[in-house]
Amino acid sequence: MIHYQRKIDIKSFAIFFISFLFIVLVCSFCFTRTAYSLVELFLENRKTLVLKDEFTFVILLITLNVLLEMEKKGASPHRRNLVFYSLVGVCCSFFFIGSNIFKFITVYRTDMIIDALLLLQIILMVLAIWRLPIYKPLETSSFIGLLAIAIVDFFITIALVMYKEEVSQITQYLKNKTFYVVQPILVIGIVHFIILLISIKLFGKLNIRSLGLFNALNFINGIAIFLFIWVLIQFTQFAVVYFLTNRVVWVFTHDDIMPVEWLGNHFGYIWGVGLPEELLMRGVMFTQLYALFSSKFPFKKEQSIFISLIISQVCFGMYHLPKWSEFGMGWDYLLRTFMLGIFFVLVYLRTGSLYVSIFIHGLIDYHVPLFYPKEIIPYTEDIANLVVFYALIALICWPYITKNDLKNNV
Repeated sequence: MIHYQRKIDIKSFAIFFISFLFIVLVCSFCFTRTAYSLVELFLENRKTLVLKDEFTFVILLITLNVLLEMEKKGASPHRRNLVFYSLVGVCCSFFFIGSNIFKFITVYRTDMIIDALLLLQIILMVLAIWRLPIYKPLETSSFIGLLAIAIVDFFITIALVMYKEEVSQITQYLKNKTFYVVQPILVIGIVHFIILLISIKLFGKLNIRSLGLFNALNFINGIAIFLFIWVLIQFTQFAVVYFLTNRVVWVFTHDDIMPVEWLGNHFGYIWGVGLPEELLMRGVMFTQLYALFSSKFPFKKEQSIFISLIISQVCFGMYHLPKWSEFGMGWDYLLRTFMLGIFFVLVYLRTGSLYVSIFIHGLIDYHVPLFYPKEIIPYTEDIANLVVFYALIALICWPYITKNDLKNNV
């Protein structure tokens, strides 16, 4: 696709990063004070924390929509800055008082409210995507070609589930020889990625270089956002655990996992899961469906985006059906998978970089932090939710931490 590329501005990014470290420290301290005062509530109903997270995501998405609308209408920088800092202040204030608000919500209504908030998040993400500039890719495939790619990839997933033990035995050799650095999921993912590239070339008739995987700027942006989110997660986890218990231990002590294995899992989920899934579902399926619907049918931009989102991200949910069946997960797992698919589309279109969504995807799938409490405590934050939380902050602040670059093909 063609984007006016933006690259990370080192000075602005550093100020932004240090500022949020301070904000996280203050918010973590406030959170632990609230946890102490409401300890019985948290013990009885952990969903209170989930409810706070879902409300926070809604507020962040509203903030993003407001700023995108102002960018779309060409509002002056001073006005945008005023609105931006006001909205950030509202988000921080909500974080401080959120838990006190939710203690008045009765337990039996919590699930219903969480489902309603999830639906609202999907609607707000679709509205945000509508407000983003989207350009047609330089090359287009066909509906038959995309269907063939999707079928090939689905059968690869089925085969991996059916022959999981046999594949695991083969990849276990590499795992042992590399001292647990090369995990089975990385080997399987790379093979999956290669087969996917071949099917895209054969059935989709697309040039591999046009998919944006060979753009250095995209990769650098992805690394920068990954480091921002990853460091903030470690800092948040350490601060919350320290303020709660004063006894912090390494994950390698708590979970009996070796450092190289922990690092290998990060590589495995980023390059073995995030890379093939983001390439297929966001880099190919969504963009190609949008190009086809907008060119072959008399649809407006919003209609083409909506139909492309529904089809591509339903495919993303079906892609997880084998896992849903294998582990016996509920329907809410598929709904959240669908929601995350739309979220990854939002990340990709806002940043113009497939690598940003690849790194965030891998971090959501494997989000084991470095620090843990010595004893299990019931009211620490959900790390996967923190990944999405900080990713949304990065999307909101994207124009403030980047600067314009020359026009690039991605």
